[in-house]
Amino acid sequence: MKHYTRLLEHRVDWTQSAAKGSDEEGDEEERPAPEAADGKTAGLAGNRCDLIWKGAISEHAFHNFKSKNVPTDNAAKELLGTKLGPWWDTAKNWKPTDEELYA
Repeated sequence: MKHYTRLLEHRVDWTQSAAKGSDEEGDEEERPAPEAADGKTAGLAGNRCDLIWKGAISEHAFHNFKSKNVPTDNAAKELLGTKLGPWWDTAKNWKPTDEELYA
C-alpha cells in the first residue's frame, strides 16, 4: 500500500493529458480529452490526487475490481451498493484543509 500510495500521490502527473493509444491496426490514435458536465473539454491543470482515508477494514470490500463509467452520482452509489455507498459520499464531500489549499 505504501508504494501504491506514493505512486498515486507523487509519481503520476495528474495534469498531463492521456497518452496516445493504439487501435486494432496498430496505428497511433489520440485519446479524446475528458469533457466537463457542460459538454466543454475539461482542463487538466486543476487535477490532483489526495488521500482522504487510510486504514484497515475487517473484510474485503472490493471483489473483482473493474473501472466503470457511470453518468451520475446516484448511479455510482447504486453500483457500489449499500455497503460501499457511504465511501462515495465521503469522497464526494471531502474538502481540503486551508493549509493544503495554499501549500
